[in-house]
Amino acid sequence: GRAVAWLTTWIVANTAVLSGHAIGAGAIAGNRGGGLSMMLAYRFAGIGVSQLIWLPVFTRNPAMAFAGSGLVGLVAITAALGARLDTR
Repeated sequence: GRAVAWLTTWIVANTAVLSGHAIGAGAIAGNRGGGLSMMLAYRFAGIGVSQLIWLPVFTRNPAMAFAGSGLVGLVAITAALGARLDTR
């Protein structure tokens, strides 16, 4: 039950993180380290800014905060996939 749900969540979250690393590494041709560094910098900044954006929403309406952050994630994934970067 609950253990399977947590394990599934962990797998999905880590797959998303590692996919982001692969996209970052392939974003700049010939400079995998630079691309990954930029992706990690944006991720770090995004985590900091997200507290300012989503915490006030969460205190008023937790469901809206989760839905909104999920929607932002879907938009980001769609944009990344739409870029069709070569991540090999």
